[in-house]
Amino acid sequence: MARILIADDQEIARLTLSDILRLEGHKVRMVDCGEDALCALTEEPFDIVILDLKMPGIGGMPVLRKVSEDYPEIRVILMTAYGTIETAIEALRRRVHDYLQKPFSPDDILRSVDRAISGSAEPGSEVAEPQGKYVSDPLYLDTPYFHFPGGVVVDFGKRQISRDAKTLCLTATETRLLQSLCEEHDQVIPLEDLIYKVQGYRLSRDESAKMLRPVMSRLRHKLSMVPGGFPWIKNVRGVGYILDLEGKVVEPHG
Repeated sequence: MARILIADDQEIARLTLSDILRLEGHKVRMVDCGEDALCALTEEPFDIVILDLKMPGIGGMPVLRKVSEDYPEIRVILMTAYGTIETAIEALRRRVHDYLQKPFSPDDILRSVDRAISGSAEPGSEVAEPQGKYVSDPLYLDTPYFHFPGGVVVDFGKRQISRDAKTLCLTATETRLLQSLCEEHDQVIPLEDLIYKVQGYRLSRDESAKMLRPVMSRLRHKLSMVPGGFPWIKNVRGVGYILDLEGKVVEPHG
């Protein structure tokens, strides 16, 4: 068992990582900013810090520098959706244990944590040069695009919703969620199955609903903002969600 500090300003990412790691028996503490990460380091010992590079206020890189200077025994796993050569070089210089480009799978983070615990790799040896803003993912390969009514197109590779000149960007989690719905459109997907498709592990219905609610709200809002957009994603209360392209499902209110 390892003592792990997760620092990420995105709630869904923190909760997802925490659930994955706690299921493996690790002790986890979560913070949502660099300032709180620095405070946590002074309050209790950690074996591993999983650190998002881009956070408001004090970002991941200053925290990494502090850890490398004052807590050299702690292994740092750096996460980023927008890696650059400069940050990779800085990570190497600071001997970061691993550098994970978002989105990554539960297996990716568990393998990285296992390597950090076992010491099977020298710090910094896992860092790879970033390959660009978008990373290939098997989820995206079979259906790179999905066409909605009214000329609305989703590009899963670029994580974009567009119509004519209007384009909105999706997060990695929003993209996986939308593609899961598109692959089984006009079918109700139970909450537990949907969280498994998006995150790769099983939760109870109540836990799945809690985790899906904020990301689903953001995704539906983005779809409604595209010219010609329509509330295609419907909630089947207590069961799951359906991508209803023909407006057959009346969503309950209240």
